[in-house]
Amino acid sequence: MKRAIAPLLLSWLASTAAAQTPADRIYQSGFEAAFTIAGHIGYPTPLAGATVEAHAGNQVAATLSAADGTYRLAIEYRHLTPDTLIDLVGFGRGARSSEVWAGALGPYSRLQVLAGGNTLSDSQEAFARLGPYSTAVSAALRGFNGFQRITDPLLFERAARASAPDRYLVYGLALIANGTITLPAGAANTFAAVLSPAPARAMYTDVAGQDTAPCTQASDSPVCALRATLALDAAVMPTAALTPGVSYMPFLPYGGSLNTTAEAAVAYRISNGSSGLIFYKSAQGLAANVSSDAQGRLTLARSDGLPLDSTTSTVLIGNVQVQQTREVLSLVVRPSPGPGGVMRHAYAFNVRLLYPNNPEIPTQQQPAMMNPPLEVAADDLVLPPLLQASAPNLVNGDYLLPLAIDLGVPADPFGTRFGYDRHQFTGSNGAALRRGQSFTWNSPGAGRFSLLYGNTQASLRLLNEEEPGVWRVLLRSQNAGQEIWLTGVLMAHDGAGWSAGSPPASYLADINGQVCSTPYGALNGDVSFGVCEPLFGWVFNPNNTLDRLDTPGWGNWAYATGADTGRLLMNRGNGTQRRGWEQVRLASGRGFVLENVTNGNPAPAISFAPTGRLVRITVN
Repeated sequence: MKRAIAPLLLSWLASTAAAQTPADRIYQSGFEAAFTIAGHIGYPTPLAGATVEAHAGNQVAATLSAADGTYRLAIEYRHLTPDTLIDLVGFGRGARSSEVWAGALGPYSRLQVLAGGNTLSDSQEAFARLGPYSTAVSAALRGFNGFQRITDPLLFERAARASAPDRYLVYGLALIANGTITLPAGAANTFAAVLSPAPARAMYTDVAGQDTAPCTQASDSPVCALRATLALDAAVMPTAALTPGVSYMPFLPYGGSLNTTAEAAVAYRISNGSSGLIFYKSAQGLAANVSSDAQGRLTLARSDGLPLDSTTSTVLIGNVQVQQTREVLSLVVRPSPGPGGVMRHAYAFNVRLLYPNNPEIPTQQQPAMMNPPLEVAADDLVLPPLLQASAPNLVNGDYLLPLAIDLGVPADPFGTRFGYDRHQFTGSNGAALRRGQSFTWNSPGAGRFSLLYGNTQASLRLLNEEEPGVWRVLLRSQNAGQEIWLTGVLMAHDGAGWSAGSPPASYLADINGQVCSTPYGALNGDVSFGVCEPLFGWVFNPNNTLDRLDTPGWGNWAYATGADTGRLLMNRGNGTQRRGWEQVRLASGRGFVLENVTNGNPAPAISFAPTGRLVRITVN
């Protein structure tokens, strides 16, 4: 390919506002052996004449893109080690100077294997195709590191497993590029728009204003148009194969809460090309027929022809209340490789809306329209060596982790069917303290554990260390009548608590852990979709009165006594709600508590039973 300038090797300068200046350049003759990266830049049209840089360690190679947006970059082998992390940044010029697109390629060792030679193309590594998706992913990775470029291979492995960007950040960059919305205040270019929380939140709000329809077709809204195109573009988000017999479960990182009813979680297993199982609102896998299409999507529908789920509610159409039945007909999955080759999956449902008592209202079909992929757990996952080195072995340890035992349908709306419990391990035995349940256990491999609680067999697999000492886990619970898949977190229990000598303070509290507060803060607090709520918290006053941040004078608090010493009891003044807190870990003003809640008039007394309410607290 003809290039406007030869490859150059530059000294490191961290900047997203402009390309390297000539004074930073170190001439590279082109006679030394080099690893070449060939890709494309630009969205929705190619970006010609862009300065494209490859940051490798503390060196930078640069070139200009051609008229068709293609580029080639050469990095001399003497500057590369297996652990060298390579990032790309491309800077537009002139009328398109606000377009800055990025891509995080990860360690050179993996890229070399992908290339199978001296040249890596964007058909082999999709993040060498620089545009809205690659840029949002790159920024989300940096968000794991305080929005700074990652140079530590271990940190990259962790970030690659916990950094799928919010769909609105991907769509926001695309909408800026196609002229639908403008750059948020304070952002000089597209990369800067997602490299700090404030502009990202502003852009999120702008995108929400464009998402005004249920997306029954691409023309419904600008966001629907992107879901029908960008999210299915194989050049931007290539497809990947599923391994037969392996169970997969998409999840959101950082969140600590288990589902109120675990069967609402989505998991699936492909047995072969045409059959599989779906785990959705069922205690057992549902037999499914599987079909595929040219865009890499797999559709799983119940083999008995029934819907996956059917719910009936009353809705307002016009000024008339009518009965609506919502049928979930099938699950659509689209696997895709993420940064560093870590698997990610997009999924959606085909839905039908019926009006059984109003035949004059036509049946509505809502086809599955994909969003960018999410992190996904797989029961064949093997931790990479860098993560294995820091993985706990649980021997003689005191840990909080999901309890595999079904607690039954909760009577209280704040209750959970599956919950966390404090587990104390010995060499091969242990006890779940809240449940009062003994178990035996073993470890068949690094980051893998088998636990037997009476008749319930649990398989626990470490997925990622999302923050120091806090591990994302995949749990499979099996007994004679159930097979349930859960994700949660595992962490060491610090064994501490509150007392007169160590009283509680004022805390921000978030039931979804960090999913709503890291790395962009409460990004979607104003459009929550039931996942995020505005942060609230509690003020434990010395006189034992209790203020909720949004409700001064909420009630009172007391130290628990007896076997519950070290825990806190919280009572609403009118007697309609009680809460109980157990400290799991608290250091440097941040930590987690297990929260039990009861409601009623009066609310029943608190029992510190297993609970799915794992709350992130921060000293306020």
